[in-house]
Amino acid sequence: CPVCNWVVVSSPALDDHMKRHRGRTAPVLYRCPLCPYETDKPVALIGHQRTHVGEKPFECRACGEAFARSADLRAHQETAHGDGEAHKCDVCGKAFARPEALLSHQRVHMGEKPYRCSVCGMDFTRAEHLRSHHRTHTGEKPFRCATCGKAFAHPGTLSIHQRIHTRERPYECGACGKAFAESSGALLVHQRVHARER
Repeated sequence: CPVCNWVVVSSPALDDHMKRHRGRTAPVLYRCPLCPYETDKPVALIGHQRTHVGEKPFECRACGEAFARSADLRAHQETAHGDGEAHKCDVCGKAFARPEALLSHQRVHMGEKPYRCSVCGMDFTRAEHLRSHHRTHTGEKPFRCATCGKAFAHPGTLSIHQRIHTRERPYECGACGKAFAESSGALLVHQRVHARER
């Protein structure tokens, strides 16, 4: 969609979607006070805000995994426990709950990158990746730690930082069992010790 970047699987679906934009006054936007997220649905904002506080009230009855949003639980149930074959990538076999998620994923295999940064010209497969990248140019850090107030440009970096406060160490060394807060930093450095021991 040229208006909101919503991904659809066919021209008729795009026509149907565009009806939402035609002849409507600007929707009331509900904004997250912690980041740039905005929506015209108050329930969507509530679901989004759970991602900041780590609240995950929607639990999968089959495996116990918990989610912040009911839509994420439904997607998990379809791909992990249901008939995820309906939206399966024929290149790598990865399954998706929604056809538009499959279409977005397939851009990776096709090398298609329709979202271009207006500052540096870098191309991206997904609009949210472009938005995230754009913060490197603006210096914007909209994701703030509720415990200490430190701000971050990306939600993933905030999540890793918050482990300082929670002392969570989810990444364990397979060789000795020592645990780390992130997989790409200290764990990789630590694993080199075992590689040298061999």
